[in-house]
This record gives sequence, C-alpha cells and structure tokens, in this order.
Amino acid sequence: MTTRPTDTTPAPAFTDGQTNPTKPAPPVKAPSPCQAIEASVVLADSPNATKCVNSVFGPDARPDWRAILRLGSSQGNPVHGIIAVNDGLPGHVIRKFRAMGYAVQFSRGWDVDDRVVAQAVRMVTRAQVFVIVSGDGGYCSLVAILQRLGKRVIVVAVESCCHPNLRAAANEFVPMPVLIPSPRPEPASAAKPATQGWGY
Repeated sequence: MTTRPTDTTPAPAFTDGQTNPTKPAPPVKAPSPCQAIEASVVLADSPNATKCVNSVFGPDARPDWRAILRLGSSQGNPVHGIIAVNDGLPGHVIRKFRAMGYAVQFSRGWDVDDRVVAQAVRMVTRAQVFVIVSGDGGYCSLVAILQRLGKRVIVVAVESCCHPNLRAAANEFVPMPVLIPSPRPEPASAAKPATQGWGY
C-alpha cells in the first residue's frame, strides 16, 4: 500500500498582476462606536445666545434650551448637548443646564468661542449634524471646516443678531426659540385709584 506524499507547498500569495507577490489584503475593520455618524451635537455659545435674546426680547427673556435640544434630537440620535459658559456662572444655573441634558463647558478664558471650537473638534467623529447656537460671525470658519468634512451645520440664532455670513454659510438657519415670562399682575395697593368726573 502506497501513501501519497503530503503537499508542503505554501499557499500562493496574492499578486499585483505582475511577477512580484504581495501580502494578503488585511481584513476590513468594523467602524468603532465613536464613528456612529447618525448622531447630532448641539454646541451652544451661552453668553452670545443669552445676550442677543435679552437685547431683543427683554431682560427677563431667555433661550428655550430644551427646545434647542429637541431640535438636535430631531436631526440625529443620540444627541449630544454641550453648552459653553463663562467662568463664574452661578451654581444653580449650571445645575439647571445639566438637568436639561447639557454637558457644561467653562470658557477657562475671556471668551467661550475657543471652547465651542474645541468641542466641535472633539465631536467630529461622533456626529453628522452640528447645531451651532450663536449668531457670532467668528464661527464662519468652523462651519466651513465641518462642511468640508461632510457634516451638516444648522445655525440657531436671533435673526436680527445673526451675522449674515454665518447665516449664509449654514446648511440651515433656525430662529432662536425664546421663553418670555408672562408679566406679573400689579398688586392691588399699586393700582391707580379710579378717576371721577373728567379725571383731572
């Protein structure tokens, strides 16, 4: 009885179409969780947004931060809410932002613009839609960079306070949702007395 010799010839390598063999193609890696581009991120410049709202709608008005976060949620899931604030903001305001679902980032400087840009860079592989809450024209360069990376940019701002170049650069502009408290009724003691006759 004869036995067949074992074939010890190595398996052929891939070739590049010529005479030189090449290494086998590496396996394709699955995308990491941080590259879930279906997500959206809200980047809010709190000082700019609040200042514009107060100047147009009055000192008691404020941006509707919950509505803004809902807007981001409608654009991608999950939504990451990041709000940049000035150092020294009262603790009760910070707690309110966090209760709404925002991560609070302090400026650590004289302006929050750099903090907003830094957060955009950090989130660029995690989101496809960027909602920028500010009318500051200084964000035009950030919008352009995000768009070159294939991102969709929505600007939320008070119309009369939004820089025209920023509004034109965005893929979409959304007017700032605003909360305006109802006027408090005057106490009875402060009411004017009724007039009689001609009212003189």
